[in-house]
Amino acid sequence: MQKIIKFKKDDLVWVPRIAIALWSKPGTEFTEGLWNTGIIVEAYEDGNIKVLVDGKLELSHKNFIRHVA
Repeated sequence: MQKIIKFKKDDLVWVPRIAIALWSKPGTEFTEGLWNTGIIVEAYEDGNIKVLVDGKLELSHKNFIRHVA
């Protein structure tokens, strides 16, 4: 059974800096330059998410971000 991960407002998440980051694990020694941390400002029903990263709002999708553990 697949585990469903839900994102909600004010969650702390990893946001990829570049597309290749999607195939890596955030927070590890060799991937520190591939990911930024951000806070979810707004989450929409269609999966789109507004994230505050480095003082700027970014629009992303839930499939491209990871929870900070």
